[in-house]
Amino acid sequence: MANEITVSAALAVNKTNLSSAYSGSIQADWVGEIATQGVSYVSSASTGTQLTPVSVTIGGFFWFRNAATVNVSIGFVVLGNYYPALTLRPGEFTVGRTVWLSDIYAAKATTGSSHPVQFAFFST
Repeated sequence: MANEITVSAALAVNKTNLSSAYSGSIQADWVGEIATQGVSYVSSASTGTQLTPVSVTIGGFFWFRNAATVNVSIGFVVLGNYYPALTLRPGEFTVGRTVWLSDIYAAKATTGSSHPVQFAFFST
């Protein structure tokens, strides 16, 4: 089979004298069998909360959605240190290519604990 993964995105901006629209779509083969998805409950702990129970390859795809009521950062844990890469406000999501092995992806809430973050990883 081919093109088992499809990623589409669109962004439209309209304000005063500015009007712009961007969109795109790509397809990718899913030659691997490794995938993981679920929900992690994250806290504001300094090391973040690991998001993945298994490892997927670099060059695969990730999807994150902040299902919490507070901002959540998505980042990496390297040698026990958490490094944020992006922030998702409540209800926001993101999709992209994996640039690190998935076993070091983590999330961290701005405050408190037990905040749900949905995730999915797919090797390609």
